[in-house]
Amino acid sequence: MGIGSAFVVPSLMAYTLDRAGSPSGPAIATLTAIQDLGVALGPVLMGIVIRLTKLSDNVPLFSCNCLINVNYFYFLVRK
Repeated sequence: MGIGSAFVVPSLMAYTLDRAGSPSGPAIATLTAIQDLGVALGPVLMGIVIRLTKLSDNVPLFSCNCLINVNYFYFLVRK
C-alpha cells in the first residue's frame, strides 16, 4: 500500500492542482477528504460483502471492478 501511495498520491495531487486553478486549498482538502473516506470505509464495506458471500464468489466481481477502473483511466482520464 505504501508503494502504491508513493506513486499515486503525487500524481493525483498534480492532476487536482492542474484542474482546480488558482485557489488550490479547497481542491487539495477535497482530495484528501475523499482519500481518507476511501481508506476508512473501503475495508468496512468489503468486510461486510465478504462476510455475506463467499470469497471465491467475489473474485470475478473484483476482477470486473479492476477492468472497469483500468478502462476508465485509460480512455477518460488519459485525455
